[in-house]
Amino acid sequence: MNKENFDKNSKRVPPYLDPELSQETDSPMSSSRELRKLKTEIIKEFGELKEQSIKDNMEEKILILKNSDMKIIKIGLSILFLVCLLDMPFGYFQLVRFLGMIGFAILAYNNSQKNQPWFVVWASSAILINPFLKIALGREIWNIVDLIWVVLLIVSIFINKKYVE
Repeated sequence: MNKENFDKNSKRVPPYLDPELSQETDSPMSSSRELRKLKTEIIKEFGELKEQSIKDNMEEKILILKNSDMKIIKIGLSILFLVCLLDMPFGYFQLVRFLGMIGFAILAYNNSQKNQPWFVVWASSAILINPFLKIALGREIWNIVDLIWVVLLIVSIFINKKYVE
């Protein structure tokens, strides 16, 4: 099939029959392959760059959401532990143990992902407060532990704020 026959059947000329493209390389088929390879490489590189920028944007948004969520968890736990200082029914303390274990476990997991030193504090707190293997410390000692947790939770909010900025 030559160029004249192809022009009669169709208005488009394939790249390997175009004289301008075929002069650049020795073989008309190799230029077409090279163009396809080059096009594939460019698309692949552009796709990787675009994909990486999308991932970076998503990670930033997730970190912002996680930081705000962690702040809410810390404030909520602080309020729960402050209320423990009052004379409350036994069921409330069971609820605090369960919610505290979940909250401290979430905080520990979040800090382990960010490689922050708070992981050890939150993980040991989750173990100490867990409702399944209860550690009996007595009312006075638990009140002191509750106050220590409140202070640590509030301090961690402000310390983490400095690291984020």
